[in-house]
Amino acid sequence: MTTDSIVDANPSNFDRLRAHLSAEGLACHLLDGWLADRTKSAEELLSDLEAFYDSKEPDVAAQHQEG
Repeated sequence: MTTDSIVDANPSNFDRLRAHLSAEGLACHLLDGWLADRTKSAEELLSDLEAFYDSKEPDVAAQHQEG
């Protein structure tokens, strides 16, 4: 099993997020978080972003069913 197949078989929250948000959208969310609270570490901002993605997950599933 290659590293790529392991990643495909077990995507992390960030990998799932990256699959659903454009690079521009991801950058905007990260920048908004950084501007809102510059005291947070990159890990904390990523955690917040993953929580945001998880809150939107039902919407993403609905979009896939419509498509």
